[in-house]
Amino acid sequence: MKKIDLFIIGAPKSGTTWLESYFSKLDNVYTLPTENHFLSSHARAMENKVIADEFLSGVPYGSFVISKAVWYLYDQVAIKKIKIHNPRAKIIIIGREPYSLVHSKFLQFKFSKFDASCSFEEAWNNSETISNIKNIKKCLDPSLLNYKRTGKIGKFSKKWKASYNENVLILHLDDIKKSPKKVIQKVSDFVEIRADIDKIPGVINPQKKGKIPIISYLIYSNNNIIFKIRQSKISRLLFPNILRKKLQFWNTKQTNIQYDSLIKDDIKNYFSEDYKLFLSLKDEL
Repeated sequence: MKKIDLFIIGAPKSGTTWLESYFSKLDNVYTLPTENHFLSSHARAMENKVIADEFLSGVPYGSFVISKAVWYLYDQVAIKKIKIHNPRAKIIIIGREPYSLVHSKFLQFKFSKFDASCSFEEAWNNSETISNIKNIKKCLDPSLLNYKRTGKIGKFSKKWKASYNENVLILHLDDIKKSPKKVIQKVSDFVEIRADIDKIPGVINPQKKGKIPIISYLIYSNNNIIFKIRQSKISRLLFPNILRKKLQFWNTKQTNIQYDSLIKDDIKNYFSEDYKLFLSLKDEL
C-alpha cells in the first residue's frame, strides 16, 4: 500500500488549505481526504484509518501523496505514528500571529456550530475549563476548544523539529500573503517536486458565514449522530465528497471580519514568548 509522503500538520487557520489546494492541481499528486487524523490519538482514529486505507490502496506507486490534518501538530502520538507509517515522510508546519490564529479558529467553530460560546471573550476565558469536560452536547472533541493550547505553535513546532530535524519545513502565513511564489518554490524544493507557478491559488481560506445555517450544520457539525451518518458507506455513495464540496461552496458567504477584541492585548501577551520561539524556528525564504 502506498504511504503518505508529505504531512501538512498545522497550524489551523494559517494557510494549510491554500497549500493543499495548490498540490491538488498538480499531476501525479494525490491528497488524502482533508482532516483524516488516522495516525493520531483521536477517538475516531480507527474509523479514519479505514477511510485512509481505502484511499491509499487505490493510489499508484510512483505518485506523491499528501495528507493535510492540522490537529496532528498538537498530538504527541502522531509524532510517533507518522514516523512508523513512513520514516522518510516530510512535515510542513505553517503558523501565524497567535491572537489572529485563535480568533479565526473561534469564528470557524462558530460557523460549524462546534463552539457554543456567545463571544470570543467567553470562549477564551473558559478555554481550559470547557476543554476538560468529557461530554459536551454537539461537541465531538472538547480538547479542540482549548484556544490557549491551540495558540502555542512555538512549543509544538519545536517538538516536531526535534523529532524530524531537516524533514520539517516551518513557514509563516505572512510569507504566503507577501510572497506566494517564493513560498511555493521553497515548498517545491523541500519535497523535490517541480514548482508550477501558474497553479498557485488565490484567496487564502476566507472567513465564512452560511447562507442557510442548517446546511452548514449538516456539513460541518461534529455531533456524534450527524458525523456517523456522513461517514457511512451509503452516505458517501449518495453524497460523494465532490458533491459535498459543491454544496458547501454554494452555501458559503464570505465575510470580512475584524479581529478586534476587548482582550486582544492580554491574549497577545499570553502568547508572546511562545511566538518568539516559533519565529526563531521558522525557515527563511
